[in-house]
Amino acid sequence: MRNASDDYYFDKTFKVTNPYLNEVKAVASFEYASINSVPTVTAKIRFTDLDGKAFANKAVRYNVVVDYDIVMRKVAKTDTSGSIQVSLPINGKMDLNKTYLQTFTQAKGNDNIAKSFAIPTALSKSDLQFFPEGGNMVNGIPSKIAFKAIGVDGKGLKINGEIVDNLGKVVTKFSSVFAGMGSFQLKPEANKTYYAVVNYPDGSNAKVNLPKSSNSGYVLSVLQEDNDNVLVNVQSLNVTEKNLTLVVNIGGEPIFSTSFDITNGLSSIPIKRSSFSRGIAQFTLFNAALQPINERVAFIKADDVMPIKISSEKGIYKTREQINMTLQAPEGGYSISVVKEDKVPTDENEEHTILSSLLLSSSLRGYIEQPNHYFTGAIHEHNLELDNLMLTQGYTRFDWKNVISGTYNAANFKVEKTMVDVSGVVKTLGNQPVANARVALFSLNSAQMELTKSDAQGKFVFPGMLLDEGMRFNVQAKTPKNGSKVQVMLDLVKPQGMTLNRNRPDLNGYQTYSLKTDQSGFTGNRLDRSKRLREVRIEARRSQNRRISPQSVFKIAEGQSDQTYIMKDGEECATLGTCLQGRLGPVIFTQFNGVANYPFYKNAPMDVFLDGSLITDPSMLSEIFDTNVYDPSNVAKIEVVRSNLAAMSILNKNPALMIMTKRIDDREERYTPNVANYFPQGLAKARSFYIPKYERSNDDGQFDFRSSVYWNPSLKVDAKGSLNLMFYNSDGTGTYRVTVEGIDNEGHLGRVIYRYKVE
Repeated sequence: MRNASDDYYFDKTFKVTNPYLNEVKAVASFEYASINSVPTVTAKIRFTDLDGKAFANKAVRYNVVVDYDIVMRKVAKTDTSGSIQVSLPINGKMDLNKTYLQTFTQAKGNDNIAKSFAIPTALSKSDLQFFPEGGNMVNGIPSKIAFKAIGVDGKGLKINGEIVDNLGKVVTKFSSVFAGMGSFQLKPEANKTYYAVVNYPDGSNAKVNLPKSSNSGYVLSVLQEDNDNVLVNVQSLNVTEKNLTLVVNIGGEPIFSTSFDITNGLSSIPIKRSSFSRGIAQFTLFNAALQPINERVAFIKADDVMPIKISSEKGIYKTREQINMTLQAPEGGYSISVVKEDKVPTDENEEHTILSSLLLSSSLRGYIEQPNHYFTGAIHEHNLELDNLMLTQGYTRFDWKNVISGTYNAANFKVEKTMVDVSGVVKTLGNQPVANARVALFSLNSAQMELTKSDAQGKFVFPGMLLDEGMRFNVQAKTPKNGSKVQVMLDLVKPQGMTLNRNRPDLNGYQTYSLKTDQSGFTGNRLDRSKRLREVRIEARRSQNRRISPQSVFKIAEGQSDQTYIMKDGEECATLGTCLQGRLGPVIFTQFNGVANYPFYKNAPMDVFLDGSLITDPSMLSEIFDTNVYDPSNVAKIEVVRSNLAAMSILNKNPALMIMTKRIDDREERYTPNVANYFPQGLAKARSFYIPKYERSNDDGQFDFRSSVYWNPSLKVDAKGSLNLMFYNSDGTGTYRVTVEGIDNEGHLGRVIYRYKVE
């Protein structure tokens, strides 16, 4: 996935809002225009309260921020609809991808309410492109021409227009069908050129040239009008090569190939639809030298839809009533979610489902507007719209030129396995490789230790290391003569970088619901036990001991401990555990729960606190006592509580070892280039999602606000094909939406929506 490009990296956009922001709702829209010959983006922002009442005639301060620098400060006044307009000229100094607006308004109580708006600008102006089917237009051969019009916000524009030749004659007309895409038929003629006169939604028009046509070549087309066959037509004109080969593949796997001689300028090749699985197919035409000359991408809607049925005992339930449902599906794995539909508003067309993700987004570059639209309704309802998407945006990762030449791009990221190699290089401080360097690897989670030596280039490897969840390693290198003046550099996997979000959903609708739901809580039996806090001022006095870091929840007063050990400046300690051994009276350090040096008092393990926080994670405890991940030189003092019952009652009622570190500004930076810590992203253990058992209770005095009443991402349907489910409704009335997605043991995908009512 990452070896292809960022376009194929899996991403998921989550809508995150604060359920209580303030009394102001703001909605922004953006338009592109040319003002005084300067391209300009105009933002229109409308301010209302939660009930939709406009903030009319209000002063609004706004800032234009570019890459965290404020480049413009102005004040505007809202009109009667509560709106202001902000015009931003587009120039070389303003990167719109790093530009956003800040607004400041005053509501009740003279609160200064701030809002921020990212500018969803994908283009500096609208864009229209034409795409001949198969890649080429050939004079004298009818061709299907697709087009796509994109607005300044990256979404499709509804356009129409005419195709005109160089003599001014209107050849045909066109209009977009969905998401700015459409298609038309054109038979180009020799010695003629063509252009489109385009009408945009804002009333403007433009002239856009069509691709030039050739006097010779091939035209490849794919027709799916037959329910049983997919028909591939190859037309040619003025060509010398008659022997051609057609190869069809899905996901890089060839499913059909045939060689043929084109006669009379036309060859038709029917392919059984049953040969295809549902998804994007790539049709490639080769000449006799196996050079690709035409390509067409098409989405094949094969009849392999997996049947999923979900049913309940009845269609209408009461609040907090137990729901019993039955899922019937082929043997496989499934997930289910049950949400209150008005609390979790969803546009089915804009959803990213198992179908749209695996069958579309994973194979197409760029932003796909309303991806699930193509999978709603009857199976063939959106065939034309889906074919327009394939003709305009269809692009696959499979490159025939590399296959034919036998050359492939080197994989930057290797296949992730359970057993991996920990490798790197040892160099001098002058950046020269160190041969025969002694390299040691320590597991911070166990007592495992491995030794090896570097080769002539300074490279080393520890093969076959098991990467489990939470595994941490420490790698140390020394010269052949045991010197430490070397540097060790590990071969690390480069993390995925930050990229622009392809999907920019509008959060305003969800935010409105969140605010109203939060308010409803104050009429839902919570008033007697909750209050809304506007502003809380927290004051604190500076600690008397400025050398010690601020302590968290668990802390004792000076003199309450049984022993205080002050770490001396400049004290050299390999690890904190070995350094404290024998210095804390009856406290001894021994192996316990995967930690080599754990503190014990009277043969019982002590509680360990780091800057006032109780530490129980064995990995972190091993880092504290067994390695230098937590540098002992940065520890200020150790407080030992062994017998002071008053102090122990404040803590965790057990003997305790309290580690207090130095303040950050008082710590010494230790330069240890021969030591490297390696915290790989190991394979996580399988976890079961916690599903609470909801007990029905109508007299507990608490309002049930759950918007998601059930979720199980790992349902297993057995060979009998049936599974029973049980959960409880919340106190909300209305329509509840049940969504089931999954994949059976044969690889077929399925999705179904079921609704019931609560009154």
